[in-house]
Amino acid sequence: MKQLKSREEHPKRNRQNIALLLILIVFLTVVLSGCLGSEKKNDNQYIGDSSDVAKEMVLAFENLKRASKLEEESYQEERKDNYEKAIKLTKEATKWNEEALNHFLYASNKTVDPLANEFIDYYLEATKNYIKADEAMINKFEFKIKGDFESAKKASEEAREFYRNGGKLQIKAKELSVKI
Repeated sequence: MKQLKSREEHPKRNRQNIALLLILIVFLTVVLSGCLGSEKKNDNQYIGDSSDVAKEMVLAFENLKRASKLEEESYQEERKDNYEKAIKLTKEATKWNEEALNHFLYASNKTVDPLANEFIDYYLEATKNYIKADEAMINKFEFKIKGDFESAKKASEEAREFYRNGGKLQIKAKELSVKI
């Protein structure tokens, strides 16, 4: 039962496995399939831009993986009632999610393929949801420190909703990756 609750509160744990799979998918499709850059001047420019997109996507997924690991550590600290440490870890996770968001934005601006853009946009929105979820979790921990358990419960529900929305967007991106 505790394991089930853990998955419900922190669905980002599944992002690690999804991210690794998608890194491979994105790298192969972007670099090898030639689906980007139909308006390029020459082959060298085409290769450079598509590899830039692939590099940015790899960096974004690595950052999501780091954030996910920190969020899991934060959850473990919460279970020990160590809310100060949980806040610190969640703030660090937020920074990694923000870095991932920046990489997704860069990749989105570099690609001209509509399907690749849609894929990246799903991850952009998912990452924005994860950042909001992290902020809600920080609020939850701060409320628990103050002893305001009613507000902590509301913040927890808000975080859960943002995590859920982010997960749904990642699933859409995964479904779309088959088409790319």
